Amino acid sequence: MTDLRQLVPIIRRAREYHLYTVAGKRYLDLWQEGGRALLGHRPGRLTTALKNTISKGLIADLPSVYSGRLLRLLRRMYPDYRDFRFTCSPAEGLQLASLYLGRTIAASDVADPLIVPSADSGVSLWRPLLSDPPYADVLFPVLPFSMAAAPFVVCFRSSLPRHFPAQHPVSAVLLAGLLRCLHDLQRFQLPQWYRPDLLADCPGWRQEECYVVPAFEQARYEQIFAAFLDAQVLLNPVEPYVSILPGGEISNGERRKMIGLFRRFPGE
Repeated sequence: MTDLRQLVPIIRRAREYHLYTVAGKRYLDLWQEGGRALLGHRPGRLTTALKNTISKGLIADLPSVYSGRLLRLLRRMYPDYRDFRFTCSPAEGLQLASLYLGRTIAASDVADPLIVPSADSGVSLWRPLLSDPPYADVLFPVLPFSMAAAPFVVCFRSSLPRHFPAQHPVSAVLLAGLLRCLHDLQRFQLPQWYRPDLLADCPGWRQEECYVVPAFEQARYEQIFAAFLDAQVLLNPVEPYVSILPGGEISNGERRKMIGLFRRFPGE
C-alpha cells in the first residue's frame, strides 16, 4: 500500500482541529498525529509555556526542575506504576521494555486497547479518554504533545533494578511543553455536539468514545482515505488507521459533512 502520508498536502498553518494548505484550502484534521494533537494544534497555554522556557535559555538537554514536576504528575495519573522513563523515541522505549522484561519486545507486541485489548508480552498503549490504563507490566501512554522530539514516556509497574540505565537529561523546553499539555488534558472535555453513538449508523466504522476504527478490509482504506481527502477531511494515514473526532467546536456544516462521509464510505 502507498505511504498515505505522501498524499497529505503541504501545510502552511494549523489551528485547533484545522490544517491550512499553501493552496488556501482548509482541512478538518481527524489524524491529529495519532493522538499527539488530541488537544488540537496550539492547545491551551502551550505556546506561552514554551516561550517562557526558551526565554530562560533552557533549550539544551540539561537537568531541570521540570523533570521532577513531570514525574510527580505522572505518578498521580498512573498510580499503579512505580517508575517512569522519558525517551527520545518509541524505538528507545521498546529497548527499555525489552531490558525490563528480559525478552525482545517489538512494536507488534504492543497491545492497543482499540485494536487488541491485551497482549501476552505485557506491554500496552494507553489512549486518553478511554477507560483506566489497562493492566500491563509496561505502559506506553499516547500523550497529547505533538512537538518534534517530544518525550516518549515509558511506565513500569514495579521499581526498576539498580543496574537499569539512568534517566538521561531531556531539554526543559520539551518537558515543560509535555507538562503543560498533561495539565490541559486533565481539564479537557469533548464538545457539546459530541455523542458516543455519533457514527452508529455508519457501516464499516467502529466508534470508541472519540476514536474511529475502520471495520472493513484494509485493502480498501487507501481509496477511502483519498475520498475523504478530496472532501478536505484528513483521516489517519498511518496504520492501524485509528482516526479521532475533533475535540473542539466545529461548524454545523463541517459536522454534517464529516458524518456524511463516514456514512457514505465504505458504504454497504
